[in-house]
Parts: sequence; C-alpha cells; structure tokens
Amino acid sequence: MHSINPEYGKRLAELKKAWEEHGELLLHHILTDDTWSAVVQELNDSTYEESYAPAHHRYETTAAGSATLEAAEDLAVFLSKSLGNTLHITDLTVRRYGQGSYTLQHGEQPADGMTAILFIADPWDAAMRGEHVLMRDEPLIIRPEDNTLALFEKQEGELLFVKRVSHHAKDLAHIAITITLR
Repeated sequence: MHSINPEYGKRLAELKKAWEEHGELLLHHILTDDTWSAVVQELNDSTYEESYAPAHHRYETTAAGSATLEAAEDLAVFLSKSLGNTLHITDLTVRRYGQGSYTLQHGEQPADGMTAILFIADPWDAAMRGEHVLMRDEPLIIRPEDNTLALFEKQEGELLFVKRVSHHAKDLAHIAITITLR
C-alpha cells in the first residue's frame, strides 16, 4: 500500500464511520507524490483513441499501464482495510474528457457495486464542466479535482454520466480512472 498517502492510514476509523453514515467519500491527495507523478506521467505519455457514438458518448480511452494498475490495486487494499470489506478490482477504465466530451445516461454504464473514480485534473475549474453525475433520489455530483478519489456505491437502476466539457476547457482535459470493486 505504498501508493496511498500515509495520512489516510491514520484515519481508518474516521473513514469507515463516514462511509457507513453517508455511503460516499471524497478523498483529496489520496496518492503519494511519487505514485501520483508516475501515474500522471504514464497517462500523459499514453496513446489515446477517440470513442464517439453521438447518441451515447464522446471521450478518449487508453489502456492502464503498470503504475496505474499498481495504484489501483493499492487503492483496493486500502479501501478493504478502511471499510472492513475484502474488495477486488473487477473493472478498470481510463478515459480522457476534453472540450466537447460527454457521456449520456442511456449510454454504456459501469457495473453496479462500489465505484471509485480517481481524477487527474490539473488545472481544472467549475467553468469547464465535465462533472460526473450519479442519478439517484438525490443526484451525486462529482467535480474533477486533481489526485482526488470519489467513492460511492452504484445501485441497480442508477445511472452515471459525464456532463459535456465546455469550451472553457480549450486544450485541457481531465482523466478519470474508474474502478469497480466487489
């Protein structure tokens, strides 16, 4: 678990209580600086392919490399310890969302279950949009923030989508590493 910021190791009971009370967590600066730098470098150097289906989505995708996979495994172990469950990665996707990117509610959906999204979004501001939205009784709106992990339980029938990234993003993009855990 050397990828996880050691400050979070000191807060396991607090995290478990927050998860039990709210069913969602937002963990800022989750990865250590060295791990974060390796993941960012790896994903910035990756070759992305555009995925565009006008009625469903527009984004770019790439395969996860070794630094990204190692960080994801460490996150699964950390979350298992924090939440008291044994969790394994069942799915991992890497998508880059730039100007004009989006997904729609009726498009491809991640599997139901515990979902973690790790963001690479430096710099990013609210005017650029691109929020990830989980449609439930009370919509959960997750704004991309650099080195931040959003954790939530996606239930059957709930839909996850990404709001269209605005023209304010210009040449910038945010990367979302989505991990489904079981």
